[in-house]
Formats: sequence, structure tokens, C-alpha cells
Amino acid sequence: MYNVLLAEDEPPILFMIKALIEASHSSFQVNNWAFNGKEAWAIVQRQKPDVLVTDIKMPFIDGLELMAKVKDMDPRIPCIVLTGFHDFEFVRDALRLHAFDYLLKPVKEEQLKQVLDKLFKQLAENSADNETGIIRHCIYYGKDVGEEMKARIATLPYAKYDLLLVRAGAASKLVYDTLNPGRRPIRLVQMDLIELITPSGIAVWVLDGLQLNEKIIVMASNFAGEIVHPDAFAEELLRRLQERSAIPFHVFVGDSVERPELLRDAADQLRRVVTLQTRLHRSGVYPTTRLQQDAGNAMDEDIINRCKLIVQEEKFDVFMKALELWSKEWLNRDYTQELLEMILQTMISKYEQIWYTTRIEFDANEVVASCTCLPQVVEEFGNYMKPFFERRVRSQQAASAKDLVHTIEHYLNTHYMEPISNEMYHSLFGYNKNYISNVFSEIMGIPPSKYLMKVRILKAKSLIVEQPHLPLKTVAELVGYDDPLYFSRVFKNEIGFSPKEYREMISRGEELER
Repeated sequence: MYNVLLAEDEPPILFMIKALIEASHSSFQVNNWAFNGKEAWAIVQRQKPDVLVTDIKMPFIDGLELMAKVKDMDPRIPCIVLTGFHDFEFVRDALRLHAFDYLLKPVKEEQLKQVLDKLFKQLAENSADNETGIIRHCIYYGKDVGEEMKARIATLPYAKYDLLLVRAGAASKLVYDTLNPGRRPIRLVQMDLIELITPSGIAVWVLDGLQLNEKIIVMASNFAGEIVHPDAFAEELLRRLQERSAIPFHVFVGDSVERPELLRDAADQLRRVVTLQTRLHRSGVYPTTRLQQDAGNAMDEDIINRCKLIVQEEKFDVFMKALELWSKEWLNRDYTQELLEMILQTMISKYEQIWYTTRIEFDANEVVASCTCLPQVVEEFGNYMKPFFERRVRSQQAASAKDLVHTIEHYLNTHYMEPISNEMYHSLFGYNKNYISNVFSEIMGIPPSKYLMKVRILKAKSLIVEQPHLPLKTVAELVGYDDPLYFSRVFKNEIGFSPKEYREMISRGEELER
């Protein structure tokens, strides 16, 4: 009910308009009236009205001056001007003072009704905006309010408040998770949808939550009894959301509170159990009673052993098949988001222990929150793990390659005097000659044939130094060369001197030393 102050200097007209106002719209009541502007201004100062209806020409203070004073005190108070046809210049002045509308005398009931209907709609919208601001403040700041906000809260006419927390997709630990796939579907939770399922006589607000995929719904009633049934409301809301989107929605229903300042605590209580209840494979409504009874799934020894068994797989494709098979059990056993995150984190930990890797920086919530279903979780986790498997395989291959090169190196150092060709490598070491040449070159810096040549020349130099009278043909044969001329050419290419020149240099050096 809106309180109207009526100012008119002619009593018969005043009481006639008073009766018309109260008969034209049930939401307006003329509780105060005045026969001049001075008296009206005194009433305004004493008891601020919701609406001012004033004549223009009045004693002491005219209607325009009264409007100016009222607007200066509170610009939100709508003012309706009463005027005659010959006072239209005053009407223009009134409109410049932001008068809501004007009524021509004699006032007609139909005209008055149209103006009051329009005014009621605006006042209702203003009231809703004001209440939305109060509810939003209570949701975001809770009991931490100043005196001005306390006074505004006291104006709310509701006896009970019910809060619902709506999430689209998985719960993210990031406040501003721009990659969360639920950030767009949550936009379906809008006022036009909510109003369709809200019982008549119930006030409702839809506010943004702390996460991009979260909305908060607050319902309030003037009665302390069960006028609002939030569980049924949540079920109907979920049904309509599922008709519009394939992503899982989760509606958490909090306890009713009698004061709006307690809404923040109710919202925080729900957020503490979001990951305990959220499932990626289905939508759900979670009433307060269920939240208290259902603690979700537990991480037990069997699950830990399963994690260890899967990450022991050496091949990535085998690992993925085992993980995909296990994920079907996650679905059948209705695993929660929290348990899924613990499973992924445990597999990372076991992988580190089994394969002796350095610490892996991994955030299970980051992976799970980016997914909308269990197969996607498996795929994303597999994408994360694949580089570690590939790195381990490369490391194993590198270790195997080093062992192979070491074997070849040892063989060449001990069999250099024998005929050795590239074609012999496959029968000697079990790998084709190209692979052996590539691996040996990568690790040693030169191919096996060149390494063998260097070993032979080094041995030849030793023989020439240690046995200077040994024929060079014999030296060539002892280091694996059947052709002395070829041996001489290779020797000279390697050290810059022929075997004969080298022996002469050594001989001269010995004479000098003597």
C-alpha cells in the first residue's frame, strides 16, 4: 500500500479527488492531506509520503515550489500535478521539475486510473530495484553492514527467505574460470524463466554467484509458514534447464532464514559441499537434508591400489584402455567430482613413485572443471599424461641406445684387427646397419666405420713407436688392413703423414733425445 499526500486548497475538490484515488486503485491510500503548500511541506517533513498529488495554485507555498522542495529532499518521490486548461504554462514548469504526470480539472476517474496504473508499475519496479540492491548486499557482505544498510534491510516486509545455489557443470576452485564450460549455460537461469515457476505472492531475485557458472536464487514470502516449497521449485527449475541444455545442472537448496543478513552464511554453507555432491555424469537437486546425510564417495584402499596398478602400465595405449574401462565404474558407482579429483591426483602421485620422475605439477580440479562428462575427463587426463609416457619411452630408448653403442664400441676396440663391414652389424648386434650408424653417430659424434678407422690408426701408431723395425705391411695387417697402399693412404689422411714418414720422424726424435 502506497501512502499518498494530497494538497488542494479547495476542500470539496480535495475530498472528491481523495475518494477517486482510493476507488481507482487499491494500492494507493490518501493518509494525509493539506489545504495549502505550507501545511503540505510540514507533513512531508514529518512523514515522508510515497506519492505527492498537488494543485499548482495554493496559498503560502504554491505547488511548483512544494514540488521543488520535495524533489530536493528526496528525488525518488513521484509528484502528480493538478491543473486547469488555462494553467498549462505551469504544467510545463512542473514537467521540468520532473513531475510524474498531470491531471486536468475536473479530474475524471478514467484518466486518474490510467495515471495511477502507470505510477504503480513504476513504484513496483523501483521497489524491486531497491530490494534487489539490499538482497545483493546481504548475499555478498552478510552481516557486515553499516547503519544505513541496516535501516534499508528493516524496510523489507518478508518473514522468511529461501536460498538456492545453481551450478552449470563442474565446480571450479578459480573465482574467474573463463574456461569453465558452464559459464554460458548458466545464463539460462534468468528472471523470465524463474518467474514462470515462482508461486504467486512470492518475491524472487536472481543474482550472479562467485563463479562464472553459478547463480543464486533468493525467494521470500510474507509468511513464516511453508508457502514456498524450495525442493519442488528446484526440481521444476532443473527440469526446465535440462530441456534447454545438455550440460549437467546442480541445484543446491539451503536452509530457510528469517533475516536477509544470514543469506551469505547460507550460501557459504552450500558452497562447502558443492564438490562433495557434484557429478559430471548427471544433473541433480540437493536439498539440505540430503546434503547433511550424503557425504559423497570415499577414497579407500581398493581405489588407491587401482590407481597404482593403472599407472604401472608401460605403454600409453594400454594405460588409456585401463582408464577408460575403470571410468565406466565411476559412472555406475555415481562417483562425485571430489572423488574423481582425488583419483586423478593419486594416479599422478603413484606415477611419480613408480617411475622415479621429478615432481609433476598437476591440479586435478583444473582438469575436471574444464569437462562436462566422464569420457571427457578421461580424454583430458590422457592428454595430460601422454607427454610423460612419451618422455619415459624416449628415456628408455636412449638408455637402450647407449648400451648398444657401448657394446659396439667394445667390439670395435677388441676386434679391430679382423675384417669388419657395415653388412656385418645386423648379424653381430641384431639391428640394421642404418639404425646402428644413426644411433652410434648421435651418441659418439661419428659413424662406426670412422670410429673403427681411428682405432686402427691409433693402434698402428702404437706399433710403429713400440716396434720401429716391424715392416709396415705387417703393421697394416695387424690393424686389419689387407692392402698396404690403402692403409698408407688412410694413415696419411688421418694424421698428415704416411706410415713411413711417421716412423722416420719418430726415429729422428729418438736420436735427438739421446
